[in-house]
Amino acid sequence: MTSTPLGPGSGAITANFGSRQDTSHPISSDLLGMNASNFLGTINQASGYLHQANFQMIRVVTDFATIFPTPASATDPAQQNWNGYDHQMQRIVREGFHPILMLGYAPTWMQPQNQNPPQTNECLVSPDPEARTFPSHVKPVYMVNGADQGIAEWSLLATQAVAHMDRTFPGLNPDYEIWNEPDGVRYMCVTVNDPNPQNTKLTYYRAIYAAAAPRMKAQGQRDNVFIRVGGPALAFVRDHAQLWFPTLVKDPAIYPYLDFISYHHYFGNPADTWNVGRLSLFGAMQDPSDGVVYEYEYISSVVHAGRQPNARGTPIYIDEFNTYEGISSCCRYSMTYGPLWLSLFVADLLNSVNDTGSRFGAALAVPSGLLYFALSASTDGFCLIGSLTQLNCAVSGNMGPYPPYYAFQLLGDPNYLGITNGGYVTNPAATSTPGLVVSDIYTASKDDILIVNTSGQSYLQFGVLIQNPGPIHTKASVYTLSQAPRIATQQVSLTPVNNGYEVVISVPAYSTVGLSMSL
Repeated sequence: MTSTPLGPGSGAITANFGSRQDTSHPISSDLLGMNASNFLGTINQASGYLHQANFQMIRVVTDFATIFPTPASATDPAQQNWNGYDHQMQRIVREGFHPILMLGYAPTWMQPQNQNPPQTNECLVSPDPEARTFPSHVKPVYMVNGADQGIAEWSLLATQAVAHMDRTFPGLNPDYEIWNEPDGVRYMCVTVNDPNPQNTKLTYYRAIYAAAAPRMKAQGQRDNVFIRVGGPALAFVRDHAQLWFPTLVKDPAIYPYLDFISYHHYFGNPADTWNVGRLSLFGAMQDPSDGVVYEYEYISSVVHAGRQPNARGTPIYIDEFNTYEGISSCCRYSMTYGPLWLSLFVADLLNSVNDTGSRFGAALAVPSGLLYFALSASTDGFCLIGSLTQLNCAVSGNMGPYPPYYAFQLLGDPNYLGITNGGYVTNPAATSTPGLVVSDIYTASKDDILIVNTSGQSYLQFGVLIQNPGPIHTKASVYTLSQAPRIATQQVSLTPVNNGYEVVISVPAYSTVGLSMSL
């Protein structure tokens, strides 16, 4: 690592806050969230950390197989089993989280192999061994007098879920997400020799959504509750976004009932490197034809020009994100690269609204939700909290936050940047310094500059020019996250210049730095 001095007046970064007048790109107060894997098993240890970082959203799987154990349970609440689900929801209410409820999969009695006569469950005969362990990840089938009524029957289950939530948790008003990763090999199984498997999966999904969403909306109206329904929680945006999203936002059986769009983004390869080559984690995230910004800007361009109600304001949730690389590889839980990749992910998406070089045009809005996968999926090696002894996601012993958490804390904690506290993305920052990604945000109480140094170059005496800020104090805070779990804090003095101030700070290699100026 090398160090480069960039002294006062060099304008290494120029940030123009436009006198805090631009309100076109708000940051949702619900921006930060997580998937609820093993929620009840870890929330006692995790609660304080999650609230400190201002997590607001949580994504929950609605287990239809347990809730609706028999055909009669589809319409008879007395035969439904909501006990475990309600226990989890009660804790979510107590914590004050806003839930996305994923409604998906076929209960045992709606699986093809259990019909009369039995039919082929494509998951059970899949060449993918993991798919064979999830027979519920198949299009619902329910044979009545020789006719398949599976999709219509499944829509009754989704409607019952709305009725139960409205009755049992009034005022919570969750988002209802129909299915999970229907484009994935393991989540909407089709025959292995299907020449057009994605078209088949999309056809199945459209039928499920078109049957369920109107009924769910009608149930909400009967309960005097406006409910939000969306999906599809697409798994592989690189390969499938251009087929799925234009179809959904133009399908007259779907778009009148489409309140939000969701997808998942996993990136990187098991190359065990941060920034050596295109297949590094950094290279994958910044890929101009497959990276974080490319995918989001494309999806925004399609969704925000769709035919659904309030298309320009349709929320887009990235409601699962993480790295692909294994738990022992370089970056996911590295004390250095763990916080860095997460900071870069958020900064890139904030900056998408100012990306004048995009082939799709700048994104119309910042994503409405970014949900980390997962709170604790220990068997898969994904977690935000777990054993600190080996960083292996075990739920035992000395538990605490893993390195990516500290980027969330720097971003969301009101004691640091607090970007979700009435935040807006303002004008794009100007810098020609290699390796830096910079976002300018103003909030209800601060003007913030987020600096992500993706390179091995340290910059000492780094000049920052702050133009047209709000009525800020001349003492500012510099927060430096270069090695989890420590976020270093330093007070600096701002020097008045024409239309603003300048200040000199240090930006270490492979670090996230926040410059925060209180009003």
